[in-house]
Amino acid sequence: MLLQQYVVLTGDEHFPMLIPQVSILRGARRADFLCFVPVSRFQYQKVAVLVDRPGKDAKVITDEDAAYGLEGFVVKRIVIDPTDGLSYFIRARGLCLWLQAL
Repeated sequence: MLLQQYVVLTGDEHFPMLIPQVSILRGARRADFLCFVPVSRFQYQKVAVLVDRPGKDAKVITDEDAAYGLEGFVVKRIVIDPTDGLSYFIRARGLCLWLQAL
């Protein structure tokens, strides 16, 4: 749902596309999405988007972020909490705005 809403928001603009379920780290959980944000003509910021549920252990989060950081990725976490009332559209819009700010 997050990817569908993201595509609706970004449409056919020149905008970084989310690449689902790419394996980066050996023996670790796959990132939910990757994208490469253009910084200059031949430079890109690598971003790993991780979709989490509330209540994940802080140590696990820190370890995952450090592992992706060693590979040169900036980590963006999106917490899906059904009790907060936020739609996937709002979460995808937040991701788009965050990517534009990079």
